[in-house]
Amino acid sequence: MIDEFRKLLGKKYNVKIIKYERPENQSLGEAAHIDLYILSIAEHAIVNCPSTFSAFAKRQRDIREKSTDFWGIENDKLTNEPKSD
Repeated sequence: MIDEFRKLLGKKYNVKIIKYERPENQSLGEAAHIDLYILSIAEHAIVNCPSTFSAFAKRQRDIREKSTDFWGIENDKLTNEPKSD
């Protein structure tokens, strides 16, 4: 699937799509921390709403004022502001 993303999105939007390949001698827990770090510092991230990792990364990204999108949700519909009627 990563190759399809690279082919379809990489050229069209001039983005670099990466995937961290966990070395065999690295535990899943260590790899999880690296995944979280990459999500937190990337120029832009597309994350999944129900994911705990996404929630942590989104908070870190908000602090650093980095852009984040969510799969299947239009960005202009996202807000942290309370609705005022």
